[in-house]
Amino acid sequence: MEISNVNVLYVDDEFLNLRSFELLFKGKFKIYTATNGFDAIEILKKNNISVIISDHKMPKISGVDLLRQVKELKLKNILPIIHSGFLEDEEVQTALKEGTAKYCLDKPLNEFKLIEIIKEFAKSLQIQT
Repeated sequence: MEISNVNVLYVDDEFLNLRSFELLFKGKFKIYTATNGFDAIEILKKNNISVIISDHKMPKISGVDLLRQVKELKLKNILPIIHSGFLEDEEVQTALKEGTAKYCLDKPLNEFKLIEIIKEFAKSLQIQT
């Protein structure tokens, strides 16, 4: 699977972060955005999302709680990533240990690291099919 065929959902309650993500990765893969966990779940239900990247500190539902809900949906072939400036946060570390999140990316987002992660994931999907 080519990286340009990967559908990525980026969830963040800050508009500037959403816009920056869109501008940074425009043309590299298909981007969906949501400002909260509730909208993210609706997007996941209606679209074939391969990667979800969620900010951790959000109002109403944290990124980790969102990824737990995603896990409960039992969607196949989806890569959950938490995006946080608090890598040592206990909730984030627990999410990584229990497999709720496969990766935790520090803020500011490292563009090259994310692209490498998505390339590896796309390659693993290609091997599975």
